[in-house]
Amino acid sequence: MRAKKINLYFAFCCLLILSAIGCSRDPKVRRARFIDSGQKYMAKSQYEAASIQFRRAAQVDPASAEAHYNLALSLGRLGRWQESYRELQATTHIDPKNVAGHLAIAEMLAGTKQFDAARHEADLVLQIEPDNYDAHLLVGNTWLAQQQYKSAIEEFDTCQRLKPDKGIGFVQAGAVYLREESYNDAARVLNQAIEVDPTFVPGYVYLAETQRLQKNPDAEIATLLNGIQHNPKQSTLYVITAEAYLKLGDNEKIGPLFEQLRAQTSDSLAVLTVVGDFYFRAGDGEHAKQIFSEALSRDPKNDVVKRRLIEVALNQQDWDYAEKLNDELLAQKPKDVEARLFEARLQFARGARAKAIASLQRLVHDSPELPLPHFYLGLAYADQGQSAQAVSAFNDALQKDPDFIWAYVDLGQLYLQQGSGKLALNFADQALKRNAAFLPARLLEATALIQTGDTDTAVQKLRTLLAGDSSNSAVLEKLGVALATKKDYKGAEDEFEAALVSDPKFAPALVDLLRVYAVQKHPERMIARVQLQNQRAPGQSKFYEILGDLEFSNKRLDAAADAYSTAAKLNANSAVAWMGLSRTHAAEGKLSDGISDARKLLDLHPDYMVGYVQLGQLLEQSGDFSNAEQTYQRALERNDDYAPALNNLAWLYCEHGGNLDMALSLGQKAKSKFPVDPSISDTLGWIEYRKGLYDSAASSLKDVVDHVPQNGLYQYHYGMILWKLQRAQDARQALQRALQLSVPAPQADEAKSVLAELSSSSSSKPDQLPLARN
Repeated sequence: MRAKKINLYFAFCCLLILSAIGCSRDPKVRRARFIDSGQKYMAKSQYEAASIQFRRAAQVDPASAEAHYNLALSLGRLGRWQESYRELQATTHIDPKNVAGHLAIAEMLAGTKQFDAARHEADLVLQIEPDNYDAHLLVGNTWLAQQQYKSAIEEFDTCQRLKPDKGIGFVQAGAVYLREESYNDAARVLNQAIEVDPTFVPGYVYLAETQRLQKNPDAEIATLLNGIQHNPKQSTLYVITAEAYLKLGDNEKIGPLFEQLRAQTSDSLAVLTVVGDFYFRAGDGEHAKQIFSEALSRDPKNDVVKRRLIEVALNQQDWDYAEKLNDELLAQKPKDVEARLFEARLQFARGARAKAIASLQRLVHDSPELPLPHFYLGLAYADQGQSAQAVSAFNDALQKDPDFIWAYVDLGQLYLQQGSGKLALNFADQALKRNAAFLPARLLEATALIQTGDTDTAVQKLRTLLAGDSSNSAVLEKLGVALATKKDYKGAEDEFEAALVSDPKFAPALVDLLRVYAVQKHPERMIARVQLQNQRAPGQSKFYEILGDLEFSNKRLDAAADAYSTAAKLNANSAVAWMGLSRTHAAEGKLSDGISDARKLLDLHPDYMVGYVQLGQLLEQSGDFSNAEQTYQRALERNDDYAPALNNLAWLYCEHGGNLDMALSLGQKAKSKFPVDPSISDTLGWIEYRKGLYDSAASSLKDVVDHVPQNGLYQYHYGMILWKLQRAQDARQALQRALQLSVPAPQADEAKSVLAELSSSSSSKPDQLPLARN
């Protein structure tokens, strides 16, 4: 009997085991288990693990719409949009009445601007659920995006009817009325949005924008402060309020406002980052650095804050600090794309242009799908004057991201520099199609209109911009340029002065103001005006660079040296300051100081090509021809087509190196790069003279003396060549002209000797020309 009971128990256990095995093999059970596991991962934001579980669910039960839909959601969180879209299509194919699936497809299509297709999916939902709120909202948004305002309003009115306690339907209707400039209607529905849901932040944001457009700043500020009162922890409202204070000139209210936000949010790192970002955008680098540094001290491993600080340091030209922080990033993540991009930007900022371009080229090779490396490579090429490569790089950036608005703007700027105003205008239009309020694109448009001769339209557009922001220094400066083009110099001066009142540090306005003084032949006002601006905005290296240039051009060398020295103290990395010091010291006869300044310049900016020419010429003047030759060769190692270095090295070989064949080759290459440059043509002609190629030399020098008749050295060279060609009368005329214009002593002595010989030969044998000497 006992054995029988044991057998029955054993049979019962086996039945349970077999039942469990059967359940584990049931696809529906396994699917449910995988979906439950995936949803737990989703709750913990572990989207990769969730996607694996949902994919297993779809594999064990391919006919499960639930499995495919959850997989689509997890893939969407991972940014794998194409895969997510396929899974959503599978969801609605299995279950045509799956409302969530259709809505997700519609949102994805709307996000890629396929508005008609998005509405089709939403209409499928409305056939199933005619009062589906989300479907009506999505349809309304697609009509709004396509500027079909009447249809959009109908949908948003339906949303308000379906859920009168939700603010979004009212806010979207307000957005439509704003687009139509129906400000009273906009204010009405936006006030309703706030009434039905005081915690809905967009209601306050849009209402404040409406009041700003109605030029009612008091109401705008009151609305934003009301929003803060009802949403004391919402940083968005604080930032928008701070921006409003900034536009109104109430800067003293910004600090206390952010102190309130920090107190309400327990000084969270996220809020510190938001506040730092505001100050950075506002151009207050010191406050931005202070806030980000505080955040980093609390969380030294926070890469997000560290990257923000690097951007601030780059903007402030604090290269050492930026490099220190970026080295920390690279030490942890050597392949990090953003850190490598920072590294290239630092190389470029320090003057290592060739190294920066090489770094960016490697980055483009390693991450070809990213637009930013292509964009910065375009900027680097443009700075080096390599326009074709710059255009190609910018176009590559746009191929990766057709909405990369800065690429359109910089392409336009590139074409402006080339004098192609119509092309620049096309790229301004492309940028403005993507953001009609983007100020750099607006300024590009205005500049292109000026260049194409449509200055009146440019003035009109700029005045429209100022109507919305009367103190914008960049717009004021551009309007001044437009008025100066129309020869309205008084109006131009007024706009430049207004720009400098709005932003005393805004150097372009000062430079343009000085140009207007020069055009009106008022040079006496220029130096005084720069000195005045130095008082209004002390500590600006750029202004001292400008002052140095003016003093140098007026031959006030002591004052020029003082100005350049001050600029270098304020910004030790200033190429202009070190170049100015080198030129000034050389002009004062302090060759060793000039050479030292030029070497300092090249240490800071090893790709600053003009610096090599400056150093080489000073070394030549000091008689150090060997180091001068090495300097020009270093320049050509960086850019073997750099014509000034080719020209100067050719001259050095001709006069001091004895290698006339090499000199001729370099001179011809320089001439091919700049065929009309008189200095280059003169060098080539003199090398041909040294080699006995007199006919070719005369041809080279004839054009030079015709175009630059006041240069004594060119006249001397031409006269010596004519003497070799036995053209006595022409040679005499050129050499006499050279002596009248003044040439260095050795050349003057040679010219006098040849003139004496010509005179002697003429008086003794008037019918016979002298034999040319070797």
